[in-house]
Amino acid sequence: IVEDGFRPAFADVVDEAKGEEHFTSSVKLVKLEQNLRCNIVRLVERCWAQSPQERPRTFADVEGEIERLLQPFNNDSNAAVDSNKGITTPVRIGYATDIGTRSRMEDAVVDYCMDHGRGHTHIVGVFDGHNGDHIAALAKYIVKDTLDSIVAHASTGTTNNDACVLLSQLFENFERGLSDREDAARTGTTATVGVVQQNGTSTDLCIGWVGDSRAIVFDIPQRHHQDDGDDGIEAEVLLCTTNHAPSEESERVRIESLGGVVDRLKKTRDDGFEMPYGPQRVYAGDGTSGGLAVSRALGNTRWRPWISSDHETLVLSWSNDTGGGGGGTTRVLVLATDGLWDVTTDAELFAVVQSFVAKGPSAVADALVRRAVDDKQTQDNCAVVVCVL
Repeated sequence: IVEDGFRPAFADVVDEAKGEEHFTSSVKLVKLEQNLRCNIVRLVERCWAQSPQERPRTFADVEGEIERLLQPFNNDSNAAVDSNKGITTPVRIGYATDIGTRSRMEDAVVDYCMDHGRGHTHIVGVFDGHNGDHIAALAKYIVKDTLDSIVAHASTGTTNNDACVLLSQLFENFERGLSDREDAARTGTTATVGVVQQNGTSTDLCIGWVGDSRAIVFDIPQRHHQDDGDDGIEAEVLLCTTNHAPSEESERVRIESLGGVVDRLKKTRDDGFEMPYGPQRVYAGDGTSGGLAVSRALGNTRWRPWISSDHETLVLSWSNDTGGGGGGTTRVLVLATDGLWDVTTDAELFAVVQSFVAKGPSAVADALVRRAVDDKQTQDNCAVVVCVL
């Protein structure tokens, strides 16, 4: 079977997909279904490829690819009609992940959409676990449980659709759900979450974060061709988060005021001299616990209060009359774990986005991850979410 390459034939599946147009009146839907079947076949064939380099690297990559293939169907249903019968343009979302050079994948991505009558609410985010991937994975399911609860209460009229209220509720649920776990004492995750609230006339974007994953929103000039990128591209940055790192002055002051210590790891040379190396880290006052390179995280309850779970928030709103960008620009939100940002400048980010955005957000996310992992050889896991607003 292996040597002769015997595998099931999918010709009938593909041919059947090509002959289904008479079953529906929507030519566009038929094309989407045909593409879905053909792309699923390609994904299956990649999974059993003779060369390991041609196969998906993890089951998370397979899951992500399937969700990306289903995205056009979700987007088709994500057009909301307001009281003036105006159509809200749906957010287009794509994401990509890679294990990088690490032995295990500790990053997780969230992407959910909820209808609320007047429009849609999109929740996107990235989580970067440390000391294991289970905390980041659990955070992903807390998002789903939160939205399921909101949908269940929608009929009572008690649902609050405000983006910032929903974001605060998510982080409250993160704190409660993660801190109750016994293994959360020594493990945790950073989190950067975006809530995009589309109403009939306006769009609200609320970003919340703890740790060193990062989000940036910018308008980039539209271009009708793809090239290798130009680091000189000018983009208007509208919103950008800052890392919660022990080296940041405000974070250092907070930690030290609580009795914690900010210091670097030390190695002892052969002559007995101690040399500091690596980034600044958080330690308890007695030096017996800590050593995290972030000053805020979800979980890590053993290291409270020096490691804070309090999230920061940034808000951006705009009118749907002009769209996300307007004036010949495209508005883009990128959320990514530090595996990307360690090897990517803003200028490099803008260049990749402009080169691939015409192919869709999934193509942008994949290009960013491949550049970070293959070209720049990032030393960390990498997870990227791209939203075209």
